[in-house]
Amino acid sequence: MGVQKCAWIVVAALSVAVITNARKKMRTTVLSKPEYCSDVVGKRDHAYIVHKGYYKGELIDANPTDDNGDPEPLKIVVGRGHVLAGMEMALEGMCLDEKVEIVIPPHLAYDDKSKGFKQKPVPDDAIVKYEMHVVDIQHPGTVMFALRGLYKSVRNNLVVVSFPFVMLAVWIIRWSKKAAAEAGGKVSKRSGRKQK
Repeated sequence: MGVQKCAWIVVAALSVAVITNARKKMRTTVLSKPEYCSDVVGKRDHAYIVHKGYYKGELIDANPTDDNGDPEPLKIVVGRGHVLAGMEMALEGMCLDEKVEIVIPPHLAYDDKSKGFKQKPVPDDAIVKYEMHVVDIQHPGTVMFALRGLYKSVRNNLVVVSFPFVMLAVWIIRWSKKAAAEAGGKVSKRSGRKQK
């Protein structure tokens, strides 16, 4: 009787160890990946993703949508810790336009004490599933990153950018009037035409 009891205790302890070990691991399944990986997410890169998070089959997290109902990509600076640790771990090394499904254990999800979550959509010990799609990658410190920033500032701030062009146009008009006056006739300030 004592040996059987010890055997059951050992089996129970092994079962608990296997379950605990399974909960510590994160599973990643690639749903789709481009044939040629043109760009890869690395540390400190700005990754733009479209994502959905599920707990027990119910949607708990997703991108906000624009007026057309299309999801607005979420910007993640990889390595800053602004999102779930499991999401960051899965992101690093993903290709542009790659889609994955990840199963995140609690210690890499909402039970992560370092995040200091005020409101959690799930219990602390919840295993959550996320689908992520990398739609854009930016690498700070590169020429392309600087050009994209310049383009966005131009697009968002046309008044500031157009001011130098307006000043250039004013200078050209003044210069042409001055040149015409020196060439032989006076130019009217109002009409810009040569006076007789």
